[in-house]
Amino acid sequence: MDSRGCLKVAAPLREVHGRQLNSLNESYMLPADVTEHTRLDLQHDMLTTRIGGLFLCPESVSRALEPRQGVRPAVLDVGTGSGSWAIAVARMFPHADVVGLDLAPVNPISQPPTNCQFECGDVNNDLTRFYGRFDVIHARAIIQGIRDYPAFLQEVVKMLRPGGVFISLEAQFELFDAARKPFGAQISSDPNYSWMHKLLTSAGKAMRARNPGLPELERIPSRLAELGDVWQEISSTVLYTPIGDWDPQMPPIERQVGELMARNCLQFTEAARPLLSSLGEPSEVVETWISNTQRELREAKVKQYGRFFQRISAASSELDKPEGIKLFNTCQLPSLAPTPSPAKEHMDTTDKTQNPALKELFGRMVNNTNDAYMLPADLIEHARLDSQHEAICLILGAAFPRQSGVDRLLSPRPDGYKPRVLDIGTGAGSWAIAIAKAYPHVEVVGLDVAPVNASTTSPENCRFEQGDAHTDLDRLGCFDVIHARAVLQGIKDFTACFAQVAAILNPGGIFLTIEPEMSLFDEAKEPFGIQDVNDPNCFWSQKLFTAYYEATIKRNPGFAELPKVRRILESLAEDPWERIAGDTFYLPVGPFLEDRLGPASQRIAGELMRQASMKMPRGIQPLLILHGYSPEDLNRWAALAEDQMTNMTVKFYMKLEYFTSSPVAMSSDNPPGLKEFDGRLYNTTSESYLLPADNTEHRRLDTQHQAIITMLGGLTPAGSGVDELLATPAEH
Repeated sequence: MDSRGCLKVAAPLREVHGRQLNSLNESYMLPADVTEHTRLDLQHDMLTTRIGGLFLCPESVSRALEPRQGVRPAVLDVGTGSGSWAIAVARMFPHADVVGLDLAPVNPISQPPTNCQFECGDVNNDLTRFYGRFDVIHARAIIQGIRDYPAFLQEVVKMLRPGGVFISLEAQFELFDAARKPFGAQISSDPNYSWMHKLLTSAGKAMRARNPGLPELERIPSRLAELGDVWQEISSTVLYTPIGDWDPQMPPIERQVGELMARNCLQFTEAARPLLSSLGEPSEVVETWISNTQRELREAKVKQYGRFFQRISAASSELDKPEGIKLFNTCQLPSLAPTPSPAKEHMDTTDKTQNPALKELFGRMVNNTNDAYMLPADLIEHARLDSQHEAICLILGAAFPRQSGVDRLLSPRPDGYKPRVLDIGTGAGSWAIAIAKAYPHVEVVGLDVAPVNASTTSPENCRFEQGDAHTDLDRLGCFDVIHARAVLQGIKDFTACFAQVAAILNPGGIFLTIEPEMSLFDEAKEPFGIQDVNDPNCFWSQKLFTAYYEATIKRNPGFAELPKVRRILESLAEDPWERIAGDTFYLPVGPFLEDRLGPASQRIAGELMRQASMKMPRGIQPLLILHGYSPEDLNRWAALAEDQMTNMTVKFYMKLEYFTSSPVAMSSDNPPGLKEFDGRLYNTTSESYLLPADNTEHRRLDTQHQAIITMLGGLTPAGSGVDELLATPAEH
């Protein structure tokens, strides 16, 4: 069994409106990509916090799964998504076998235990292989993909063993006001108008159009009762979840649920784009719904609840199985043939055999251009970068430090000037897309050594270029803002890189660099020391972080200069900066901050950072294996680090440092013979020569001059006769 669980069938994915969807079931139109699985992890945390565990009926589940002579208990998770629930149950009941079934490959956030397996398949199709096999069947948020729900319930009965338990949890596709009354029909002028309600009901309408058999949630208990005496008992619970922590009187646990629910809804707005687009509405209308809903959720001005229904059905111990059905009373479930891991299967957006920018290394895709940068460049890594981006934005209050001056520089100008922004090492494109959406009049370019897997559609004013910051900055032109976040591990010469940035940064522009320190920090914000693997209190994330830093420096000795970034910026030749400023901030890794210690944004950022950090131990494995660590040790350390983060047994921070550097601003008094246009200086003598004539252009010409000399081996081509012609008379 591989490190991410077994997959019996690897179903291909299809792209719809920039997202990856399953190819087995046309009715289910939510994505099946890593970004969506990250949202499902967040939703899982929200629901388990609201319920107080994995299920409302722990006694019934424990009774159904208690060890029995000659029978190995078994659990089926229908529509397992990211596999969070299945993995948690497998850990809770290590003596039971757990199978997660889904339309697409899973991307689990942590290492599945050996008693957890995953299959791809559609529950609308033949399930006879599962008859009589399970003691607990769990189905959460799958109803939109079930074409005939009564028939599905009949299959559930056939798959359950006598005395088994069926757990169903579904969300209602409408919202409720502060009094928990349905919003119903809305008028857009209503001060309490809910765009989230509009988006959710539109999504429900689209689901029903694609799946006419979609049942009313309120009728599910009667559907269960229609099956007759197969159930010993049926219980139903309604769960209201606040969207945001808008009520200061909420208990702390409810506020935490509200914060998680708001983040879940925020990510759902993008996930719902393919589904909403299937209604036939113009893309501009769908974009308006999404953007207005996102603004509403971020501002938290509308007091609203979501509603979930949980049904628990306990099968009779005298359950009659259909003729020909065999109860699986063996000590182990039939094994599922191992296949490539979901991480590899999910890389369908990139052709490994034809894209020369990528190469496979120990099961992950890495860039094939810059051998100093060894973090992956696949969808799993880009989902990690998306979560990290969201966390940083929450802590900073924007996509950049508010005091950096970026907002002032990018604000619309009366003269219609169109600023240009460059994002070096754009990764998943999150920052570039956020800036392009916030400033639609600005041109944004994202540069990366690998193809971008953006989790949302890029606006028209944002484009991505593939290239290396060592060689490709000059060809992109000049910019007003240049942003570089967590990229210096791939830069071999900081001085040369910063000089190149200064050369393409317009006078008065801003260079913003943000880098993490290569240590983790405790609750007192003191760095953790060296960790001993033989110490029972070893902090495994710090151990892996330190190993990663050492391995990176071995490949790129220049990265050892990371603590000297400010000094290097200050010592550049020709002193190009008018101002250099800097500061630090801390990112909590986990939602461990209490109300009194910080705003809700810090706790949400902590949860996002935990999601991002859970992907890090596996992401750095290719580099550490090359550095000489054994895969067995790394898998063990990763599992221990993931366990510590899951249970928050160690509360810790990541520390980031940023610097803003601004070139000397252009004087308002233009030198004689020069005129200003679009922020650049041009000559006033020749109308046919249209390139600039300012310091930025002269720096570019200096760089070009040095490159030509290097290529020619001198100031003139060998054999041109120039040297002989210019020789002194004595030499003649």
